[in-house]
Amino acid sequence: MDSPKDCLFHHLKYLADFVVNEINEDIELLRLPWQELSNQLIKRAYAQCERECPDWLLTFAESVTPEDLDDEEIEYLRMFFIDEINKHNKSIKVYSAEDGYPIKYHDYFTDSVKDSNDFYERVFNIINERLVPYMVLHHGRDGLDYVCFTSGLKKALKNANEVCYDVKGIAELLGWEYKSVKIPKSTKVMVVRFDKFLTFLYPNLSEKEVNK
Repeated sequence: MDSPKDCLFHHLKYLADFVVNEINEDIELLRLPWQELSNQLIKRAYAQCERECPDWLLTFAESVTPEDLDDEEIEYLRMFFIDEINKHNKSIKVYSAEDGYPIKYHDYFTDSVKDSNDFYERVFNIINERLVPYMVLHHGRDGLDYVCFTSGLKKALKNANEVCYDVKGIAELLGWEYKSVKIPKSTKVMVVRFDKFLTFLYPNLSEKEVNK
């Protein structure tokens, strides 16, 4: 779209010019139902070129609504975030409940050790340890934890050939906030509560599992 003349869609302008001319010559065409009008114009275009119109061009498929497209892109984002989390699953650390230091070996596990294999803490630790660079954990004034997504998300999505939105656009798509947060300096980010992020990733999670 940055170079319209280099886009294949640019060739459709000739068909558009033909349609305008046909309607100018026969304004009564606009009284036809839109599907019949479409087929009439396509047939006239082929006749003008002395070519036979293929049957498939006169058929109609079920339309896709903007809401359907949004749902697809939201699902792409969900799968993208899950993949990002899963990539770092083996990189998370286990911490001692006594001194807060990471424990090197799984042999040291006891009941008093925080087990990072637990779902909630696994995701929490991955974000808290900044294993996903564009995700930042933020403790709000309300005492709740939030996940902040920086502008690096756009580059990560581009590298993965996923949806091409800026961070503000993604926030609007997902219904999350886009505002300035101190992390540590004031930065414009997409913000969602940590528990809501978990239920977005895994909609089948029970409320008890998320708000443990």
